[in-house]
Amino acid sequence: MRHPDTSPSLLSPGNYDNDASSLRSPSEQDSDSDDDALLGQNRSTLEIAEHDRAVLEAEEELENLLIRRGSAHGLRRIFSPNGSRVKIGKTKKERRQRRGSRRERVSEDGELMYEMEEGIGDDNASLLSGSSLDLDQKGEYTYEPPPRPSWRKILFIIALIAILFVILLLGAYKASSGFRASRAHFPPLLSNGTALFAPTTIVISLDGFRADFLDRGLTPALNSLVANGVSPQYMNPSFPSVTFPNHFTLMTGLYPESHGIVGNTFWDPKINEEFYYTHPAVSMQPKWWMAEPLWVTAEKQGVKTAIHMWPGSEAHIGDREPTFLDKYNGTEVLSRKVDRVLEFLDLPGLEDKSQVTPERPQFIIAYVPDVDRDGHTFGPNSTEIRKTISEADSMVANIMTGLEQRNLTEVVNIVVVSDHGMATTSAERLIQLDDLIDYNLIEHIDGWPSAGLRPKRPEDLETLRKQLEKVAPDYEHAFEFYTRETMPERYHFSNNERIAPLWVIPKTGWAIVNRSEFDVKEDLKTGKEYHPRGIHGYDHEHPLMRAIFIARGPAFPHKPNSRVEVFQNIEVYNIVCDSLGVDPLPGNGTLRLPLKPVGLHSDENAPVLDTPPDPPAQTSATAVPAQPAPPQPTLPQPSPPQPKPAQPAQPAPKPSPAPETPPATDHQSDDEKGSTWWGTIWHKFEDLKSWAGGVADAVQGKHPDKYETVHNYYKQESLSQRPIKKSEHWQRERKIGGGGFGEVWLEKCTKGKNNGHHVRATKQMEVGRQIDYARELEAIAKFSHPKARLPATQYQQYERCFVKSFGWYQNEASLFIAMEYLELGDLHDYLLDKNQPLPEIEVRCVMSQILESLGLIHDNGFAQRDLKPRNILQEPVHQMTGG
Repeated sequence: MRHPDTSPSLLSPGNYDNDASSLRSPSEQDSDSDDDALLGQNRSTLEIAEHDRAVLEAEEELENLLIRRGSAHGLRRIFSPNGSRVKIGKTKKERRQRRGSRRERVSEDGELMYEMEEGIGDDNASLLSGSSLDLDQKGEYTYEPPPRPSWRKILFIIALIAILFVILLLGAYKASSGFRASRAHFPPLLSNGTALFAPTTIVISLDGFRADFLDRGLTPALNSLVANGVSPQYMNPSFPSVTFPNHFTLMTGLYPESHGIVGNTFWDPKINEEFYYTHPAVSMQPKWWMAEPLWVTAEKQGVKTAIHMWPGSEAHIGDREPTFLDKYNGTEVLSRKVDRVLEFLDLPGLEDKSQVTPERPQFIIAYVPDVDRDGHTFGPNSTEIRKTISEADSMVANIMTGLEQRNLTEVVNIVVVSDHGMATTSAERLIQLDDLIDYNLIEHIDGWPSAGLRPKRPEDLETLRKQLEKVAPDYEHAFEFYTRETMPERYHFSNNERIAPLWVIPKTGWAIVNRSEFDVKEDLKTGKEYHPRGIHGYDHEHPLMRAIFIARGPAFPHKPNSRVEVFQNIEVYNIVCDSLGVDPLPGNGTLRLPLKPVGLHSDENAPVLDTPPDPPAQTSATAVPAQPAPPQPTLPQPSPPQPKPAQPAQPAPKPSPAPETPPATDHQSDDEKGSTWWGTIWHKFEDLKSWAGGVADAVQGKHPDKYETVHNYYKQESLSQRPIKKSEHWQRERKIGGGGFGEVWLEKCTKGKNNGHHVRATKQMEVGRQIDYARELEAIAKFSHPKARLPATQYQQYERCFVKSFGWYQNEASLFIAMEYLELGDLHDYLLDKNQPLPEIEVRCVMSQILESLGLIHDNGFAQRDLKPRNILQEPVHQMTGG
């Protein structure tokens, strides 16, 4: 039997390569594995290849298993409790720890299997244990999972995504704001049956309409609006209580110190210019107006606006203009204002499909200056102002009638406001500013009736302040003074460089004058009257400065006659914006719609509007007001001919009434006094006082009831064909007129050759008005008696158109012009007596005569600056003559 050859096979690797004695690596040669036994035998190449393929397949299967377990292991490491800072409950924590220990054991198995695959460790070692060499090798080749993400990075990514989302959201919101704004202005649409109306509001400003004017029985339309709407007892204006600052406050919701219009007149130190409200070429420049008014805000948000003569509306503020703008016209009649408001409402709107955009404005504001104008001219207690108040009320009534005819009373909002009140002035309530401060230190004086002092040099401010401080105790009844730093906080009148650094603020009813316009000491002696007769601009919370606010319409769904708490006019802006659906700009007001009534005006516990009288008449604030001189030392001196005159233009100052006499309140006019038994006594007392004053004047040789024309004739003989005779005596009958330059009295000739002129009208002027007097005489020379230098036909024309003059004279106190008296009165009285519209033919006749007179005036180089019904006198057969 042949023994097998134990020498290596020729195909064995070792037969060709001494270094390839074994297929195993050196690290595996010391093991007694099955592979050694297999390779120790002689094998063919095919058998070895088959063996290697089986080993590779086993290793591949094991590798797949390791990769699967390794992935899970990596995820478990990422979300392991060891890497989390989230606090969890005790039970959950223990459960997770147990799970973690199991994962670690499984993980160890995986690591050991991976080490075996790499040839690390003893083949005979158990999977759950190993030698120190195995541990060392395992530490050297330990599997490292992918690094886990930092929680800070995760939070950063989440925050970044959130920020980007918010930015995207805000961008979308901003992009849709125009759409939302346009949508907000139109719904809900209201219909009057024929047209669709977006929210529409009419605001009417009655300048100078004091709150208690509603209690005089002259305003049925406004009182009806109160009874059917919502209103406070009164509304406080802003300080200073003058027209331009308050009208801009109404349209901005800002205090004057914030919107920049700090007065009707003021100096701006930055641009070195003066704002003066009656100079539109200057005041209507945009640089003065520091805030955006409501009409600009509304136009920006798609709400069309119509502005009728509102103060400041012509200034081109901002980058938007009103859709409709009517410039100021002081001569416009109230009926035209009514027509204009209704014309705006009659324009096509949303219901007109032919219009690309609606033409009808939603915001309509109208300014009415009449009450303020006549309040200044005649005073808030005059008969004339009663008529003006009634006319303003009739205008409101006509607007309400127009709304009713169009079925718009529940469709359109109407808001009636005023900007301030009015106080009566007196020549006995004047402050002579020249006596208080050194005028040489002053560069500018701002404001009126207050005086804002701007010194020439900064160091002069303290000097002026000390001068006022020194005299203040003697004038505490007349004025207060403040610097910008000490100005009362409630005035909100300090935070603007346009506000002067030092202010003299008169008490209500007082006025500040300088000697060039009114010499208090001297003019009181001559009886000169102070003009204007009414003033505002005082402390905005004083009762005589109170304004009105009345609202009615769909934006004010309150019970009729609702009463809200008193508020300041900074609140009007937000209220009107809300009524239109306009987003208001930030301002000083806080009220928003709907208003919150506190009751009804008719409630038993509703407060009663108590308006105090004007300040009592007292000695004017002259240089030494603390101790006025007693009356006795002013008796005539023994020196012969002409002692100083005493108040020729009016009777002596009123004596103090008896204690039981009730003083007339500020809202009690002269004609109201006459309707009571006390009024009768009062008029008798006035007559007696006038008679006594006349006797005193006669004793002193001044202009007594019987004038002896023996004084100082003018030498211009050409001015009249007939001078007054020295022997003529004329007795004063009654006052028949007056104006800014003088008073007109009816006089009757009692003795002398007067050539048939038994009655005449005499115009009396103060000596201080000699320039005005000379102008009137020049006009008389032109128009009164041109017979000697004109053909007969032209002379007849002049005679028909102008009042004749008979002469002129003067005494030491006054200047006089005598003229013919026309007993039919003037056009003003004629129209009042008619109390109805004149026939067209009569109007044509009157107007043709007025135009004829104006033509003659202009042809001679004159201008009639005071054409009014009071200056147009009547002759028989409706002939009108210029006065």
